[in-house]
Amino acid sequence: MAHNPTALWYNIATAVTSTTGQIAIFFTIRRFGPVVFTVIMTTRQVFSIVLSTVLFQHPMSWGGVAGAALVFVSLFLSISRQMQATERKAVLPPVSSVSPVPSTPSLSSLVDAGHTDAQKELLKKTK
Repeated sequence: MAHNPTALWYNIATAVTSTTGQIAIFFTIRRFGPVVFTVIMTTRQVFSIVLSTVLFQHPMSWGGVAGAALVFVSLFLSISRQMQATERKAVLPPVSSVSPVPSTPSLSSLVDAGHTDAQKELLKKTK
């Protein structure tokens, strides 16, 4: 660094942009999930390849084209399945976390059970 002070500024710029990129990655995954992040990164890589091929006339084999297409098709199928699962969850009613408790008989019904009508009337008067 002592011989080339400009390198210090390049290192600082690299550190700042790398940190900013990592923060963006963290928030993207946290907010949208890993599948969306994967699609974003794959799309970015494919655009880089296409731009490199077009702007700098770098050759791309048919195998490379087929591989890129295969990756995109599999990613979009995965996203489609995930979106359909999310839509199904939104349509279904929420499941209650409280389990139904069977009704318990009241104390008066237990006391009244097995008594004659006269005894029941007497029990009512004494309550």
